[in-house]
Amino acid sequence: LSLDQVDVRLDDQQILRTVSLDVERGTWVGLIGPNGSGKTTLLRAIGTHVPFAGEIILDGRSVTEWSAQERARRLAYVRQAPSLTFDFTVEELVVLGRAPYRGWVQSYGPDDRSRVREALSSVDLDGFADRSVLSLSGGELQRVLLAQALVQEAALLMLDEPTSHLDVHYQ
Repeated sequence: LSLDQVDVRLDDQQILRTVSLDVERGTWVGLIGPNGSGKTTLLRAIGTHVPFAGEIILDGRSVTEWSAQERARRLAYVRQAPSLTFDFTVEELVVLGRAPYRGWVQSYGPDDRSRVREALSSVDLDGFADRSVLSLSGGELQRVLLAQALVQEAALLMLDEPTSHLDVHYQ
């Protein structure tokens, strides 16, 4: 991932100014700063969820050149403070992470379900597949969304305040 002179303006406010950054495959990067300093906006720009100026290159191509499906195969994003208003089961929500590998009408298969079980196990949520997401605690939901990102199998995993709502044990 490479960012060169990235600027973001939202509602006539300059949020990011001339951010440049190179991230090599296999490395971990932490963005640290006070609330409102643009950390989330930077992640949203990388994912093309907000307009930006400058260049953001992922796997040798501008992120704007990738189709949404191609981008989702390379980049997974767990946002902060998720709120859900629909009554999916945990399995139904996690398996949506496999969507970049399916066509519009193609159903999820046994391999997808197996990956979901592995991801749920990796975040210590064995036995939660049939639970309603609306019945989960904030920490459980955060772990479900992390499992969803893991089954996406993207090379770049972006986590926005991933330990929010988590007990110390899970942080």
